Amino acid sequence: MRYDWRRLDNLLPALTAQERGLLILRALKNDKEPDPDVLRTAPPQQARSLTHYLFLIRTINEALLPVILFLEQELSQLELLLGQMDVHRLRVTHVLALAEYIALCTKEPITESEYRRLAGSGKGRRKSPRPYWGSGYDVFPDNEADKVRHLQQSRQRTRESLQDLPVSLVLGVPFPAPSDDAPQPDASSEDVLIQPILRNLRRRIPSAWRDLRAVELLIEETTAKFGGKDPAHPDIRRRLRKCKKSLVSLRERAQNYVGPMDLPEPQGNELADFARITERVESHIGRE
Repeated sequence: MRYDWRRLDNLLPALTAQERGLLILRALKNDKEPDPDVLRTAPPQQARSLTHYLFLIRTINEALLPVILFLEQELSQLELLLGQMDVHRLRVTHVLALAEYIALCTKEPITESEYRRLAGSGKGRRKSPRPYWGSGYDVFPDNEADKVRHLQQSRQRTRESLQDLPVSLVLGVPFPAPSDDAPQPDASSEDVLIQPILRNLRRRIPSAWRDLRAVELLIEETTAKFGGKDPAHPDIRRRLRKCKKSLVSLRERAQNYVGPMDLPEPQGNELADFARITERVESHIGRE
């Protein structure tokens, strides 16, 4: 089929500002340079409208790019935070397994005289005394009392270190959000390590979701101005879909540690921040 290019050239001056914007947008989404005649043949009365369509294209595909880059970096950091929580959970699992081994498979050290005293306090029962933490007693001669005391102190320190262990990590029970008047955790407790991570997860996942939704809403609004044609480059769309999928996954994993987490829609002031981005782009295009 042969085209009459002169006839097509004659059609260019009759295009509306929106049609010219769509032709430029189509070239951009196909990674091609737009036909310069699309702009060259535009009548003066279309200048303002055409500039507006150009600004919309640049807003979606250039001005919002730093926001998407920020979201991608934020998701990477949130992934690291959740990885730290997973490491804490794995560590607690191993420590509890060690505690179980000590309780079931090791014996509590004791001197002969102390063992006889415990056995004699059974009020006639012939059963051997059993320790609180251990499978039985390991009886040492009385002349090794210092050694027994050292071993007992070591076991006691181990038992005390387990008392503050965040067992909730293993049981799958979420940590409640601390109240404003809650006391600061002891410097030696596990909360010192865990609570800052939980605070970041509670705050940053909803914040990232609001930013993502603000970008999507801005693109939806711009799509309507292009007569339903998506103004975003395929790479922008792909990255947004990946961010959204990652955020949903991060939220599901984080809820194992912090409990139910809402993903709120952006509020008016947050949408206004994105509107100011578009205003700066439009102002810059107007000076070009």
